Amino acid sequence: WRRTAVAGVGLFTDLYDFQVINICRTLLEDEFPATDKQRAMLTSAALLGSVVGQLAFGAAADVLGRRGIFIATAIITALASLGAACAWDSPRLSIYAMLSLWRFML
Repeated sequence: WRRTAVAGVGLFTDLYDFQVINICRTLLEDEFPATDKQRAMLTSAALLGSVVGQLAFGAAADVLGRRGIFIATAIITALASLGAACAWDSPRLSIYAMLSLWRFML
């Protein structure tokens, strides 16, 4: 039952991450108007990051072991969440680009 619980927690965090951006994007657009390209980039960054992460970390887990890779991905997720929470808008990099980068890592 432990494996099922761990898999369930992983699935919950992925689904939560995909859902929460739709709510946040709506709130962000009140303060920071977005173009269609920025909306698409923000929404698709996590999906692209999931595919890349599953392929890369899945292969690494086969070689290095699942436990170590699970811990590494948990740390990366925590750091990327902190980065997304601290994202700001600047003249050089919009808040949407910064959030897209962090969401890719999530």
